[in-house]
Amino acid sequence: MINGAPAEYQEPTRKIPLGENVHQLVYGNDGQLAIRFFIHAEYNAIKSKAVNFAIYDDIEMIEITIDKDNKPCHMVNDYYRERHARLYNAWKEGISSGATMVSDWKEASPGQAASLVHSGFHTVEQFAEITPERLRALPLELHELQEKAVQFRNSKSGKIDPAVYSEKIVVLEKKLVQQIAIAEKQQEMINRLSSMADAPKKKGGRPKKIVNSVVVEESEEN
Repeated sequence: MINGAPAEYQEPTRKIPLGENVHQLVYGNDGQLAIRFFIHAEYNAIKSKAVNFAIYDDIEMIEITIDKDNKPCHMVNDYYRERHARLYNAWKEGISSGATMVSDWKEASPGQAASLVHSGFHTVEQFAEITPERLRALPLELHELQEKAVQFRNSKSGKIDPAVYSEKIVVLEKKLVQQIAIAEKQQEMINRLSSMADAPKKKGGRPKKIVNSVVVEESEEN
């Protein structure tokens, strides 16, 4: 047993054979215990009474998934901070940076969010910055989700993904060509109307008279 360890870590999770009838017992292996850090808002009666207003304290909690029906939760203490330092520090970094937690990201299903948290990605921004080597080790369904994470991060920071930027340039170029074609047609119509307005007018005169099927010009004296 591990002195001072929570009950979930008292029973060995696996045995590593070292020789005949000799095994190394592994307790609370991070790779086998699915954990999740979160903030629990707990009502503080003393503070609330002092200011006559409801005051809630933010309590750091850890959820340990042993199986689907057994998920004990504990307040985070130094043991958990040291035992799961990598996951805890990543979680705290996500909170302090104002990043979006994967559990709050609408693009990720609850199952996908749980998988990402278990892999150490507590925020969308952390998942967006995953290295190609780590990404290749993830299921294919998470590859597409990672692309969405990159787009989400860029949209928050005001950056534009190069691929998306190129697509927008193509669309703008097509619109520009269409607008130029319309402008040319409009100019052609203006020129035509202008030439018609500038054409010389025919001189006016007295109408011709028809006498016995013979056209006779009327003189000005008559």
